[in-house]
Amino acid sequence: MKNSRFRPWVFGSFAGFSAVLAVWIVFDPWRADLPPGPTSEAEPGPEIAEPTLAAPDKAIKPAAVSGPDPGFVTTPAGTIPYYKTKEQQRGQRNHPDVTANSSKDRTKALSRLAELGYKPWEAEELRTLWDDEMAAFDQELERRRRADPERSLSMDRRLLEREAYANLREKLDPADYAAVRYSAEKTTRIEVYSVSSGTLEEELGLWPGDQLFSYEGERLFDINQYMALTEAEIDRSRAVILGFRRGGSEFFVEIPGGNIQIPLLGVVAPP
Repeated sequence: MKNSRFRPWVFGSFAGFSAVLAVWIVFDPWRADLPPGPTSEAEPGPEIAEPTLAAPDKAIKPAAVSGPDPGFVTTPAGTIPYYKTKEQQRGQRNHPDVTANSSKDRTKALSRLAELGYKPWEAEELRTLWDDEMAAFDQELERRRRADPERSLSMDRRLLEREAYANLREKLDPADYAAVRYSAEKTTRIEVYSVSSGTLEEELGLWPGDQLFSYEGERLFDINQYMALTEAEIDRSRAVILGFRRGGSEFFVEIPGGNIQIPLLGVVAPP
């Protein structure tokens, strides 16, 4: 009988605890930060207007593009320089006459020879001699390049060029050699570029524009030929006779070793 008096209280206490737990679950303060569930209605946010495109008054044209690509560096003339690879630069440096045998260059050369008064068959003969010598020059330079691709061939080129021109001078008289050089757009004479005050050249009476045309009686056509003669001098103190032209007159001066200490200029001019 004593235990039965407390059963309604236990049942009532359990019912009260269940009610409090249910209220806690529904109004849980920790769930306030969570977004509303799928069945909950979220608070309405600000309205976002749909983008609209107004009709332009005129048709939209693409921006005008003029000149070269801005990624390229332009020259003062506005052209786009072509930057070659290292191999292409080496080929261009070591093969200055690589296009000497092209049909275009040959046609231009024959035209220049005709302007100088050469008959067609004479012009053909001269140009053939030039092309054959330049072809041998290119082949030898290419052979050396393939033998040692990493070696600079600037000195080889210079020496082979001297040899090729010397061979042509031996085969041709001075007038024909000058003509074939002019047809190939190579220098045909050497001129004094400037004369500094207080120098031996000034004392000897040299002027800018004077033509250096002979070295100990040998006709001069280009600076490379003149340098080869001065480098071959064993006695640098020996007086070498150099011939100059000014206007229609010629005069001769003596220079130790033949090496004048003034700037010279190679000129491409008809003989």
